[in-house]
Amino acid sequence: MIARQQGWGLAEGGIGGGIAVLAGQAGAPQLAGSSLKAALDADWDDPAARGQALAVVLQCL
Repeated sequence: MIARQQGWGLAEGGIGGGIAVLAGQAGAPQLAGSSLKAALDADWDDPAARGQALAVVLQCL
């Protein structure tokens, strides 16, 4: 969202394409999808899996 608001990547195929490029460059491709929850592909009913997914999000940020 921050990258989108600051106009990052607009020359790279539109906002969505630019965000994907930026996320890839940052080593966080999970952040480029339309749904972070889907990109993490975790068992959201399992507390351990939720904790691991949160750790991935924090590592990406």
